[in-house]
Amino acid sequence: MRDDAEVSFPAADALVGTVSEVGALGARLIGGGFGGSVLALVPRDREDAVIGAAARVCQEQGFTAPRFLHVEPSAPARVVG
Repeated sequence: MRDDAEVSFPAADALVGTVSEVGALGARLIGGGFGGSVLALVPRDREDAVIGAAARVCQEQGFTAPRFLHVEPSAPARVVG
């Protein structure tokens, strides 16, 4: 999205780069408009390192502190009954 639609912003770019360097398997900007969120796929054993690095880079660069939402995949939908 950053390069194709030119809708990124400095904090998102910093977060995507940082979390990718410290253990995220992948990260990207998601959401519409000039805002959005960073989605990162992080192995459980790297979660604390990634969260710490993301918070640190935001503080060091003067960005708003990030908020984190931990999600896990669940079983697929199925017919009940």
